[in-house]
Amino acid sequence: MSDTQKIPVLVSYDMTEKEEETEKAVASLTSGILNTFQAPLEGLGQMLQELAQTQESWTDRFEQENQRLQQIALSLNSFRTTFSQIPGYIEKLQNMKKEAFYLGEKVEKLSRRTQKLKEFKVKEEKVLAEKEKKKNASSVVETPENKDKEVKGTNVDNVNNCLLYTSPSPRDRQ
Repeated sequence: MSDTQKIPVLVSYDMTEKEEETEKAVASLTSGILNTFQAPLEGLGQMLQELAQTQESWTDRFEQENQRLQQIALSLNSFRTTFSQIPGYIEKLQNMKKEAFYLGEKVEKLSRRTQKLKEFKVKEEKVLAEKEKKKNASSVVETPENKDKEVKGTNVDNVNNCLLYTSPSPRDRQ
């Protein structure tokens, strides 16, 4: 121990009656004051405990709400990402629509051409049938018996003396 520190010395002291009464009065007042404030202090203590519990409850609720809001924020970011892609999808759809319209026009043109080809084929078949009919109707085989006779409605006088022989074509066989 250092020299600068002093050890307190307890001095024995006898109290006088007046001092004892004063001390009792102070003790009584202190006890009365403590008794007076004890009920409100206990109420305040209970209120502080309730506030602490309420604070814990609210803290838990805030944490739960914060987690829920974070999940919503993640969902919103996902939606934002998806919605940011929508203009690209719209452009692709518009291009597909243009392409479909273009293909529709092509199909329509091809349909018209096909119809014209069918009509042409029908006309061609009619013309060929007429030619075949005329060919069959005007066929003259010159023989000594029918040289000056009319064969199948054709006057032999109008036929030139040309005996060109051709074999039947594959079209004639059909």
